[in-house]
Amino acid sequence: MVFRALVIITALILPLRAQDEDFKKSHVKLYKKTSAAVVGIRGSGGKGSGVVIHRSGWILTSILATGQTAQTVWVYSKGHKRIQGQVIERVKDLEFALVKIDPEHVQEVLEIGDSEAVKVGQVSYVLGDSFDSIFTDDQVAITLGKISGIYENRQVHDRAQYKGQVIETTASVNPGSDGGALIDGKGRLVGMMTLNYNESKFTSLAIPMHKLKAAIEKHVRISHPPVWTGFIAEGKDGKIAVQRVSKDGPAEKAGMKVGDEIVRFADRAVGSIAEIETALKGFGPKESVKIVVKRGGKEETLSLVLEEKEFY
Repeated sequence: MVFRALVIITALILPLRAQDEDFKKSHVKLYKKTSAAVVGIRGSGGKGSGVVIHRSGWILTSILATGQTAQTVWVYSKGHKRIQGQVIERVKDLEFALVKIDPEHVQEVLEIGDSEAVKVGQVSYVLGDSFDSIFTDDQVAITLGKISGIYENRQVHDRAQYKGQVIETTASVNPGSDGGALIDGKGRLVGMMTLNYNESKFTSLAIPMHKLKAAIEKHVRISHPPVWTGFIAEGKDGKIAVQRVSKDGPAEKAGMKVGDEIVRFADRAVGSIAEIETALKGFGPKESVKIVVKRGGKEETLSLVLEEKEFY
């Protein structure tokens, strides 16, 4: 009977361990996918985190990170890079600021999720420059929790200014995290962390992206329907060869031809289809993407205007 019980217990434990390992791997995968889009921000009288939301160099952050009046700030990204950014907009009652950097410094862009679809109980992550982790350790801090509430916040604490709907998470938020990213289980940005907090619960709060969207899109469009490039390519041994160009599609209009080797896409060197997909994040229909192709031993620069996926 003892032997039989041990067999039953072992049979139960092994699948649980396998599930636990898969769960750990999913955290690591999400971190690798998203962390390069999270930056540290330091302005005159402010310090915090920011999130790259568009391939052209737009960063969402908190006024508490930029300071109230600074026109330029320092942006710290993975790789111990320090980049100067321009503060383009501040909206005090929404507590956020928009910073612009040169697109060549963009490493990754966070996909915008549907914050109105967030449910209490689902997994959430907070990423930011907690305790100057990016500045000192070249490492974006990440914490894990669950969405513990969605409600109207009618009071503010410390220097916070936002009142309205908030997403509450049990993921820890430490000094330097304000302006950082609240991310759902699929790695999508659903909220901007606010210094505000719940005194009775000591939980962390985020301003939902749908509350910020209209103000952000006065400057840059962050929600796009799927786009169509009009070409199909194959990547092999670090080279990307164009296999097909659709008639009257964006690629043909740009002058792309079958056999072209794509060497740069959206101002980034590319050597795989995955790198093209990454470079394409943040662009929408009617936006222009610069592509450098090698044809007959010579390089040519093309300007490809994206179209909506439905045309494909």
